[in-house]
Amino acid sequence: MAASFSDGWTWCKRCQGLFDGLPGAPGKCPAGGAHNSSGSFDYFMLFVDGDMAGPNQQPGWRTCKKCRGLFYGPGAGSSSCPAGTHHDATGSPSLALQVDDGSPSSNQKGWRWCRHCQGLFFAPNPPGPCPVGAGRVHDGSTSAAYDLPFRGVPWIGTYTFNGDLRAEGSNYTVGGQVDVFTRSTNGTAHWHERVTAINNQSAPGGWITAGTGSKSGGRTVYNGYLQAHDLASGKWSPKLPMTISVIID
Repeated sequence: MAASFSDGWTWCKRCQGLFDGLPGAPGKCPAGGAHNSSGSFDYFMLFVDGDMAGPNQQPGWRTCKKCRGLFYGPGAGSSSCPAGTHHDATGSPSLALQVDDGSPSSNQKGWRWCRHCQGLFFAPNPPGPCPVGAGRVHDGSTSAAYDLPFRGVPWIGTYTFNGDLRAEGSNYTVGGQVDVFTRSTNGTAHWHERVTAINNQSAPGGWITAGTGSKSGGRTVYNGYLQAHDLASGKWSPKLPMTISVIID
C-alpha cells in the first residue's frame, strides 16, 4: 500500500499560511478577506490511507472546510479559525507533512506549525497575523521543522497494474538517468532501478518502472518508502510512504 500526492496547495502572501487553492474556494484569511496566492508555488500535499505515514512524516493534518487552511487535526479543539471559533475538518482527507530530517530533499524548507491556531505557516518571512486575535502573529517556537514539495521539483507516485505496484514520476531531466529505490524505515535498501526520463505530455520529464516489491504472500512486510534521485540535476523526490514486501528466502 502506498500514499499519493495531490497538488493545488498554496501559500498566502498576507497571512503566510498554507491553504487549499481549490478553484472558487479561496477561503478566509486572518488578515481579512480571502487568501492571496500571488507569487506562490503550487505545493503538493501527501494524502495517506488513514493515519499511515512513512519515515519522518507526521500524519493528522487536515483541511478546514471554513477557511480552507491546513491545520493539525489533533489540536482542533484548541485551534482558532479566521472564519470563527475552531477549525472544522469535516470532509477532509488525512494528510501528512514531511519533517525536515536533514536528508537529501528538493522540498522547500522553513515551514512551521503555529501553537496558537494549529495552522502551518512559512517562517522565514515576517510572521503573518494569527486568527487567535488580539493583534498576535503566528508562533512556531515549539514546532518541528517541515519541508514541502512543490510543482517543478521531482515528483513520484505509484499505481497498480496486474497486481504489481509501479512507480512513475515527472519533473526530471528529459534524457537523463533517474535512480528509483525503496528502503525500510530503518534505512535498509530493498530495491533499486536506474531509468531514463522521457518527454511525456501528461508528465514532462517522466518515467514509469515496475519491480518495487509490493506483492504479499510468501513475503516479509516492512514499512518503508519510495524515492527517486535525478542524477542530472542532483534533485531528490519527496519520500513516498509504502509497504515493502520482500520474498522470504
